[in-house]
Amino acid sequence: MGSAFLVTGMLAGLGVAGILEDALGAERAGAVLDVACYMARRGNVIEGIADWCETSTLKGTPTLTGQCASRLFASVTHAEKMTFFRAWAALHKGPAYLGCYLDQATALPVFYVTYPGSIAHKSHLPSMTAFNEDLGVKDVTFVLDRGFASTANVACLRDSRPRPHYILAVVSRLKTARTAVERVRAGITEMGNRLAGGVYGQAVKGRFLDAPGTLHVYFSPALCEERRDELARKIDREAEQLGLLDQLTEQQAKRHSAHLKVNLAEDGSFTFEPDAVKIAAAARDTGFFCLLTDTGPTTAEVLEVYRRPDVIEKAFDDLKNCVDMKRLRTHRDETTGGKLFCAFIALIACSRIQARVGPALKKSKQSISTRGVLTEMDKIKVIDAPSGRRLINPATKTQRQILEALSLTEADLKSYAAGDRPPTPHVYAK
Repeated sequence: MGSAFLVTGMLAGLGVAGILEDALGAERAGAVLDVACYMARRGNVIEGIADWCETSTLKGTPTLTGQCASRLFASVTHAEKMTFFRAWAALHKGPAYLGCYLDQATALPVFYVTYPGSIAHKSHLPSMTAFNEDLGVKDVTFVLDRGFASTANVACLRDSRPRPHYILAVVSRLKTARTAVERVRAGITEMGNRLAGGVYGQAVKGRFLDAPGTLHVYFSPALCEERRDELARKIDREAEQLGLLDQLTEQQAKRHSAHLKVNLAEDGSFTFEPDAVKIAAAARDTGFFCLLTDTGPTTAEVLEVYRRPDVIEKAFDDLKNCVDMKRLRTHRDETTGGKLFCAFIALIACSRIQARVGPALKKSKQSISTRGVLTEMDKIKVIDAPSGRRLINPATKTQRQILEALSLTEADLKSYAAGDRPPTPHVYAK
């Protein structure tokens, strides 16, 4: 019963359980917590939840079945979810960097929204900014990849109320970035511009994508060599392919002309050689990349935030992998929405476990995933003795380290196991 103890403990301690009860009522909130515990431990296939309730919770009875869970998912309304999100977001007042909303200080997910896969990512932005006011979130920074770099999107961000900040990747070949790159190219590798990780950076203030801002220009020698190696290999492959041919059409010759001079005769025969001018142009900006901001963080701070995959991207990976949401396995929109909501609750607990346990065990030169933590905790067994007493096996060293990392003790575990009676089964079991 160790994983159920851990997940419910995290969600209760963070205030999630109480907010769920306010939003959904005690019965459905309890059912959502059960599903979240199950998803954190076993993933997305709900058919096994009855067995899990019977063998891995203190209820000792199958309080939920797959059909009961489906009815639960369908019962959670949009209004109820927004009630939860508003209250949960209100607890997280620190700076938030946006993907799903993620509190930068606690590394806990705060909010998410789903979109049809057929809609381009950049089309989501106006809808996402609209949620800021609805959630009461004021200090938000949108961290956006290059697909969002457009005048319209920058205007959308600047017109939103409350206005969010942004860190927006801009490809260096765009006109708005090319001029800035040329301004700093000659002196960017001076030691005064050196940042962590051997990257160099300079800030250029001006008007970019039709708005005032700061374009932070970075140059990475390591990335430059990596991209130049890729370019060299690509040119070698093109030359090798041409060397195997005796004739070319005009269309084929054009396709190979990006880096090679192809001299095509009327009979289709040809000769070729490297095009030094085009190759130099292709290699000129390798190693440069640009981040556009509307605010005053330093060039080093902007890069640190943008490169923080362990906090920002890890949350999405956990939702897909740890909570196993790559395939939703649902057939109706209302069921899908409720299932994603339960997965989000599980993600909150998994994020807290990941943030606390991983660093703590690294100090003792151990490495363990979130799923590994829950597997280790489920080695804890409880036996109901004929006398009515509950017996629990002692925690191992690793289990004690996990508990300590999460500000829990073995005494907390024993207290949880010694509960007087299991909770009344939820209405969804009827």
